[in-house]
Amino acid sequence: MRGDEAEIKRRETLIEFARNYQTGDGGVFAQMLGSLYWPGARGETVDWFGERLVTIMDLDEEIMDVFRSVDVMREIPSIRAETLVMHSRGDRVIGFGCSKEIAEAIPGARLVELDSDNHVIIGTEPAWESARRELRAFLRETDKAPEAELPRPAD
Repeated sequence: MRGDEAEIKRRETLIEFARNYQTGDGGVFAQMLGSLYWPGARGETVDWFGERLVTIMDLDEEIMDVFRSVDVMREIPSIRAETLVMHSRGDRVIGFGCSKEIAEAIPGARLVELDSDNHVIIGTEPAWESARRELRAFLRETDKAPEAELPRPAD
């Protein structure tokens, strides 16, 4: 749950668009959503992603109310796990500030800013390789934790 008024208005507008495009030409809405989430994508990629977003937007109103009202920010500072937060700098769906706020709230978290405008990075863009490199480095670093600090399975 993010309380920024402009973001709430954008989200509510998208939900209203989804309601209006459920019947008729949903393909136009799918293309619009695909372009919003993946401005660097073209053609089939936009269509594929947009169609899935329409399905998400078509969820029951009660489920959407849960998505809009759950606030985990109070719980985030209690996280005691190695944490890597990655976010595209130009993401138009969720602003970079949201990831920055989350990373700052988690003790010891590392924030990686990806050079992309896409909400979900694409395997053909340079940010994909950056994300892979950062994730592999993070996994190598966290794998070096002493055995005593790792949770043990129940007998």
